[in-house]
Amino acid sequence: TVTTGFTIAVTDTAGQTATDSTTSVVSTGTTTTTTSGTTTSTTTSPPTTIDTAYQDILGRPADAAGSAYWQQLLASGTPLATIEQDIAFSAEAQSDIQGLYQQILGRAGSPSEVAAWQNGLAQGIPLATVALDFAQSPEAQADIQNLYQQMLGRSGSPSEVAAWQNGLAQGIPL
Repeated sequence: TVTTGFTIAVTDTAGQTATDSTTSVVSTGTTTTTTSGTTTSTTTSPPTTIDTAYQDILGRPADAAGSAYWQQLLASGTPLATIEQDIAFSAEAQSDIQGLYQQILGRAGSPSEVAAWQNGLAQGIPLATVALDFAQSPEAQADIQNLYQQMLGRSGSPSEVAAWQNGLAQGIPL
């Protein structure tokens, strides 16, 4: 966003007010650059709670439209927990969980399994932790051991199985 030709007024904690005629403000997400005369200042704001929710629940940054939508709801009084639950029960989150089932366990998740993980996402379990839990599950361990038996005619050692479980959690398929 670019805004030009306006005056900024700032009041400090002691009640002193300063004004400045600003020639332009350029805002790109969390970074704002303000130019006034020959002085340019850049500020970077921390990620918002919506950005954090997207990263934890969907494993990606918030897109501009999604962020604006959820920020508007947050500003109008919708509790953050409600927004996180809505994101966790979105079609995208359901698809992400089904993708983990396919990628890590080689099967589709049942509706009750997917719903249980969506509840976990809504309670604050990050998607990366869900992937790690899938990879470290007894089902994944059995799949890894079956591959060792089929391909090498032996069981995988604990360190070999652990290495594959870490790989699965990082998105490396069996």
